[in-house]
Amino acid sequence: MKKTLSIALLLSMGFSLFLVSCASVGNSFDYNSINNLEPGDSEQEVIDTLGGQPCTRTYNDDETYDLTWKYVHGNMLGAKGFVLIIRFSKDGEMLKIVKQGTNKAGF
Repeated sequence: MKKTLSIALLLSMGFSLFLVSCASVGNSFDYNSINNLEPGDSEQEVIDTLGGQPCTRTYNDDETYDLTWKYVHGNMLGAKGFVLIIRFSKDGEMLKIVKQGTNKAGF
């Protein structure tokens, strides 16, 4: 009886850990702060407002560049992802938001 109870307890604990395990990819940022961004903001102002560093910097042919923020957080019940791409002038001033979006999958 004692051995059966111990096995049941271990299985229950293992299953609980399995359900609450999670993973994150990318750099976390405050997606809700996007509305506080304005054209003309400096690169540093944008980074400070979002509260996180971009994942990539891509240079365009017209001497502008894009900063990309991507973040996905998931657990066994689902995942939620965020993406934001902002274009800057060669002088480091925000020109526009190129892309923003969220994606949610799971239960």
